[in-house]
Amino acid sequence: MIKNSEMRHNAVVAHERLIMVELALCCYKSDRGHAPTNLEQLVPNYLSRLPQDPFNGQPLIYRDLSTNWLVYSVGPGGIDQGGKPGGARFGNGNLLYDSAW
Repeated sequence: MIKNSEMRHNAVVAHERLIMVELALCCYKSDRGHAPTNLEQLVPNYLSRLPQDPFNGQPLIYRDLSTNWLVYSVGPGGIDQGGKPGGARFGNGNLLYDSAW
């Protein structure tokens, strides 16, 4: 029961952090006309610090896809699956925010 509660809590935290980074990325792109090459470029003008992935304590993962970007958490499984979305059950895939901006 506690483990499931912790996983759900971490999933909510991850989603909040993904949205925060997504908003910072949109502001950066709006100001500069292009996406950053890495998340470090968002600090300190758009984020005070890089948010950590609650599942592994590392920064969230960012991929610049030239026309848009992909930001994701390793998710409960703790494995970087390249942004493969998770299934309905915890542990399958990554938690992500895929921008079509």
